[in-house]
Amino acid sequence: MNEHQSHPGQFLARFDRVQTVCTGGISAAWSLVCTRSFVASAVFFPWYIWALAYYPELVLWWTAASAGILLVAVSSIWPRSFLYWLPPVLLWFNTAYHWLPWPYVKMAYVGPAALCLGVVIGAGRTGSRERVFSLDFILFFTCLLVAAGLGIASQFDFTREAAWHELGEQLRTVPLLDERMQYVPLRYAWAWCLGLALFAAVTRLLRGERDIRTLLWSFQWATLPATLFGIYSYHTRLYMVSYYVYERRINATFSSPAVLADLFTALFIAGFHLLRRAHSWPARICLVVLMAGQLLSIIYSGCRVNLLILCIVAAGWGVYRLVTLRRVRYLVYSAVFAAALAGVCAGGWTLMPPGVKARITASSAMTRAVRYASTVPAVQRVREWRRSLAAGASIRQTFLGGRWEHWSCAARMFKSSPLWGIGCGLFEQQYEHFRVSADVFQYARAHNVFLRVMAEGGMVTLAACAVFFVLAFWRLARSLSRSCAWESPVWAACTRGFLAVFAGIAISSMASDVLFENAETIMVFSVLAACAACSYRQLAATADMSSQLAVRLTGQVKRAVYFAELKLNWVELGVAPLWVFVKG
Repeated sequence: MNEHQSHPGQFLARFDRVQTVCTGGISAAWSLVCTRSFVASAVFFPWYIWALAYYPELVLWWTAASAGILLVAVSSIWPRSFLYWLPPVLLWFNTAYHWLPWPYVKMAYVGPAALCLGVVIGAGRTGSRERVFSLDFILFFTCLLVAAGLGIASQFDFTREAAWHELGEQLRTVPLLDERMQYVPLRYAWAWCLGLALFAAVTRLLRGERDIRTLLWSFQWATLPATLFGIYSYHTRLYMVSYYVYERRINATFSSPAVLADLFTALFIAGFHLLRRAHSWPARICLVVLMAGQLLSIIYSGCRVNLLILCIVAAGWGVYRLVTLRRVRYLVYSAVFAAALAGVCAGGWTLMPPGVKARITASSAMTRAVRYASTVPAVQRVREWRRSLAAGASIRQTFLGGRWEHWSCAARMFKSSPLWGIGCGLFEQQYEHFRVSADVFQYARAHNVFLRVMAEGGMVTLAACAVFFVLAFWRLARSLSRSCAWESPVWAACTRGFLAVFAGIAISSMASDVLFENAETIMVFSVLAACAACSYRQLAATADMSSQLAVRLTGQVKRAVYFAELKLNWVELGVAPLWVFVKG
């Protein structure tokens, strides 16, 4: 009987030991992930070189290996050099496919992977163990990875040996997969993980507001060669994406006009932040010239939505300044002056004698200017709007065009699998099966990050995405309070600048999905996110220190007032009898 009674006790003891071991293992694994997981980012550069070695093109391997090893050496010896070389690497070499054989060399992968490896090598000197990812972002990223895994599992046959062989080959060449490959979700997961590693590396290396300004200035200067190359491409009709040559929509040094417009929109807003923080006129003049080139590139790209985004962000900034500016009358006077000037110009042109107006419009310079403006892609698309509305087309058909069909296709994908979606990365492959009958496209993208997340990741991933975006903007919006602006004006202004940048990115994500799937966009976004995280962390730390200092000062003031009152009471007690005696 005792033996039978001892079995439950032995079982419970073993269960306790197993539970203790499992709990300790989970705790150790979690601590390892929190403190040492950055070491895993060193695998990306060797992985990319290993993938290129699969193809019999030595020029690709030697180009990527030599450039990557040089960047690794520079990053390990002088870690903060990335402030100067990372923006050109991300912005200049995305059209190398014009000169290199397939599968080309993506410097948008080589540069960040080399930086991560170099930082890991020098981690003993520059490392820090503080957490860089918020829990809401970890939840969102985990949902994305689960949706990508489900997308792979939906196309994988566990019973076929050939399927395992194909999966192994595509695992080796993950960075080089395209949308037509069977296991393309692997490439999306690889690119996202590299973006996270780049975010962690940049976060570890940024030391202060000066580093952030230096990095943003490097991005501004890196846009100049891209702008000049885009202007050259516009005038020569060379180095464009093939199906945009007829419209003369430039892509400059990027993979598509949408990528050019989205990146330059974010960098234009960042340049405006630098312009407000600049203290010298030469710096302001340089920024104005660089921002004018970025705006011209956006116009030449033909992306009308990005011009609208800049107007929305400018209007939001104007409203914020109107609400928070102490001397509101100066802003009102400026607006009234601008409106009056525009009215005078319009009235002068209207009341001008017909003969003078005819001579001006018939002049050779005006004729050339009008003829040149009519060839600009953005102007052409506005004229298409006017012709479409004049022909009786609806507003949806005129302004949304094919995007409405793409969004309808995304809604159909979501209805087919509402919980976890069809699998991350499979939108292009499954587009033909879900497209509407009125759609003329056989292959298209979602043109909306949130709808793409909903279609590929389902309601679970979309909910995690919504939680992350809301909390991220809630954190950045802390810089709008006057208390933070008073306690730390430098970091508050920096955080407000990044709030405007990410507001523009969020709005552009409603009409484009390059942030979700394009390599250079993901990497630039990771760098900007690292700068914003550093700025917010410093702002929060400064605000907490200021609040603690205020509490201490308040306590000291209260104690001083208390002792002063005691002294006054003692004086009053001592003086009152004497005064009565003298008076009496």
